[in-house]
Amino acid sequence: MSTHRNTSDQADLSRLTIDISKKTHTRLKAMAALQGKSMREYVSDLIRKAVYNKIPNQETLQAIADVEEEKDLVKSKDAIDLFDKLDI
Repeated sequence: MSTHRNTSDQADLSRLTIDISKKTHTRLKAMAALQGKSMREYVSDLIRKAVYNKIPNQETLQAIADVEEEKDLVKSKDAIDLFDKLDI
């Protein structure tokens, strides 16, 4: 599902060349295919999101780190059990 840009759109583009491992290349290609995108579209989308998304504040970064370390998590077998444990 690749889209072609017209000449005026191409004038606003800049080329970026990077070296990546074959394993990473294969994985990117597979991820792009799963989303029905060309690798160019997929990688451009990833870069755009990384550049233009808001950077999490320190509190959010700490919360993410805590979850990754499974720190202070409330584990439950289902939603009802979770609600009971959280008193909601």
